[in-house]
Amino acid sequence: MSGKTKVKQTICSFHGTITVKECKIYEGWDAGYSHRKNGFLNVEIQFYEDSAQANSGKIHGNMRTDWVMSRKQKIIYDAMFSFGDGFKNNQFVGTWKSYKNKVVKKCHWGDYRIPDCGDLDIGVGDISINKKYVRNGWQDMGLFLKNSKTPAEVKIVEWWK
Repeated sequence: MSGKTKVKQTICSFHGTITVKECKIYEGWDAGYSHRKNGFLNVEIQFYEDSAQANSGKIHGNMRTDWVMSRKQKIIYDAMFSFGDGFKNNQFVGTWKSYKNKVVKKCHWGDYRIPDCGDLDIGVGDISINKKYVRNGWQDMGLFLKNSKTPAEVKIVEWWK
């Protein structure tokens, strides 16, 4: 696996692994409702930012991803209920540890919701960024919330290219 991370104005390249620890099919109403198999993956993530870059370190943690089986028998991202309250997916909980000074910071992310994020997300049915954090890199989300724009209407800066 390879990609880029961004914290404030620092962009780092990384490489690493995603290891599947568990894959299960849901039993009960979920599988019956969709008329397709669906389930979840629990994975362990280890990403290593380029140590030659400033402010770099290691990301380590666990993520849960919900999936659904396509008609062609391929496992794909489950966005079936993304329109509903409480939807979330790709929930990562872990840490970032600096190579230089060994500082460890909480590192969590997710689609539509962020797990264990304290008062960053003050929403009930869906994500709502606390105003006191908007200036810390959540400007696009703040614009989205303030103007009731859809995500497609908010200009996304493709910093990772």
